[in-house]
Amino acid sequence: VDLLEAQGRYMRAAGYRAPSGAWLAATDLGDPRGASDDAPALLFVTQGQLRAALRDAASGALCEGQRITGVEWRDTRWQLSIEGAGDAEVDVLVGADGARSHLRTVRNGGVEQPLRHRGYRVYRGVAPAPPGLTASFQTWGHRDNQRFAAVPLLDNSWVWFATIAAGAAPPPRPQAFLLDAFSDWHAEVGALIGGTAEAAIVVDEAEALDAAADVAARAAKPCAAPLTLVGDAAHAADPVLAQGFTVALEDALTLGLQLQQAAPGDATAALRAYEAARLPRVRRLAAVSDLVQVLSQPTLPYVGAARDALLRATPQAVKEPVFHAVMRASLSPMLRGAPEA
Repeated sequence: VDLLEAQGRYMRAAGYRAPSGAWLAATDLGDPRGASDDAPALLFVTQGQLRAALRDAASGALCEGQRITGVEWRDTRWQLSIEGAGDAEVDVLVGADGARSHLRTVRNGGVEQPLRHRGYRVYRGVAPAPPGLTASFQTWGHRDNQRFAAVPLLDNSWVWFATIAAGAAPPPRPQAFLLDAFSDWHAEVGALIGGTAEAAIVVDEAEALDAAADVAARAAKPCAAPLTLVGDAAHAADPVLAQGFTVALEDALTLGLQLQQAAPGDATAALRAYEAARLPRVRRLAAVSDLVQVLSQPTLPYVGAARDALLRATPQAVKEPVFHAVMRASLSPMLRGAPEA
């Protein structure tokens, strides 16, 4: 955490805006380091910085670049087939093989749990700071699942993402597509899109597992073998809250604590306890994701207009605690290193 704090930047001044640029709600979260209140803390780092920090923390224990081509449970151990390196046996298997996880199907007794499309695409990039921009923002659209958000990094570049309803295929020129789609939005949106090299814009489909139908059903399904899942393999969530890495780290911490507390030779029980402990967090994240998508990415113009009017009419003394409560609800309830359901 200390390393990431040194490389990252906490969100401070932030708020929600209308496409015109008008602020609908705003707050200042302050610096959480040493703070005694319960204000939400959001630290932003690049994916590269996070990966490097995790590699350093692993202290050479990683075997990168090796592809596992087969997994089979044989009596008391897992047998892995490793491309170019023969077979290996392990006692416990933790699947972190991404949103389209093969091990999720194994954990689910051979039943595949496909991702569900959320109806929009996500575009991401990093750009120089536009003149005069100091506060992080989310701009909520009025149609076509449009939303735009941006936060500053430590080097004063800004990481941004945009959402828009998915067409038949991703646009061949995403920068030109976005500049046209958001042409009538406030100036910072166009400046950030235009300040990003087109080849550097990342385009992702918004896909997720259903927390109630998929994740809960899997957690309730018996599995005698010591196998569990973390990260997107376990519960690929709607990218609307941008918490994939965060939730995966929470998974790893909770799983490690459960294994530390397990009786010798009883790893499977610890894995099932871990899955049960994570379910409330996953359900809460899914509920907040659905709420945020409904509020921030309407498909009908009158819904967005009504939302904006309501927010403008609501006193700041009411909006700020609600703002904080929604952010806290989307974050981990872990306190002092112990998992809390």
